[in-house]
Amino acid sequence: MDKAKKFIADNNYKMKVLFDNDGTATTNYNIVSIPRTLFIDKDGSITYDHSGQITENELDKQINSLLGE
Repeated sequence: MDKAKKFIADNNYKMKVLFDNDGTATTNYNIVSIPRTLFIDKDGSITYDHSGQITENELDKQINSLLGE
């Protein structure tokens, strides 16, 4: 979680990032593999779902898409 927070701060991302500390999201979104990256829009719908390691380029692309950039 500390690495993720540092990455977010270092890249000046301003979106809300939630951490699933109690496993609620794991259950609600049926997470069965780790790592798994989900991008969820403001309405709670999954806009992108990636199992396994994600590249920095793809991460940036998906973040920018959600931010409307």
